[in-house]
Amino acid sequence: MKIIYQSITILGIVTLLGSVSVLDVNAQSKPGQTQSNPTQEESGKPDASPTPGETQVVPATPEATPGTPQSQPGETQLSAEEYYRQGASKAEQRNYEGAIADYTQAINLKPDYAEAYLRRGIARYFLKDYQGAIEDSTAALKIEPNNARALTNRANAYDDLGQHDQAFADYNEAARVDPKDPKVFYNRGIAHNRTKNDRAAVQDYTQAIQLKADFAEAFFNRGVSYYNLKNNQAAIKDFQQAAELFKQQGNTKSATQAQEAVRSLQQLRPQSRS
Repeated sequence: MKIIYQSITILGIVTLLGSVSVLDVNAQSKPGQTQSNPTQEESGKPDASPTPGETQVVPATPEATPGTPQSQPGETQLSAEEYYRQGASKAEQRNYEGAIADYTQAINLKPDYAEAYLRRGIARYFLKDYQGAIEDSTAALKIEPNNARALTNRANAYDDLGQHDQAFADYNEAARVDPKDPKVFYNRGIAHNRTKNDRAAVQDYTQAIQLKADFAEAFFNRGVSYYNLKNNQAAIKDFQQAAELFKQQGNTKSATQAQEAVRSLQQLRPQSRS
């Protein structure tokens, strides 16, 4: 799923793409203020991005959801796994309310179902229920303390709430737990952009690209960071690479944005490196 954390403009062009989901099914972006064409993975952005990238603070046995239909004599009661799969299917169709209902049923039947908590947290994130996303991610982590996807989803929610210290703590732990996941570094790069630390953002986007050579969003956002650092030559190179990758991936809208950024920068006088 694609989302825009915070828009950054180059001559009026929105350039910063959104975070990617922690899941790995369909590329989508995370809910943001200004939409461009970022990717978020829901399955997970939430992984990259990409199906969303991605809570009961205490995973105790949840009470049955009020209004939930109870099985009648002769009806077949679905298992926790069946409710989970049903929820995942709805999430892929962006029916997050329906997905949440199914994940809740799965949790009712299996209170230690960490993946159901994680997926429900991702669905809540896409509905901009950031506190709910934090609670579900926390519940998943109580069951599986080293779940990097839950850490990343919680970090995304903290970051959108402006709680940057908590966000960086979770991103850093996710990077420690799973140092080969490019989505962790990409999302942390966006957090660095939001806190005006473009040099650190460049480092994280570069790490994401080293792990995933066709990570178009990472090239694009690194181009934005280079532009902010007044390194137009490097920015143009990254925007050109992003445009080519987006084109190959069928993302026409983002490819056009990258091409427009290149044209805009080429019309400027060369900036000195900072």
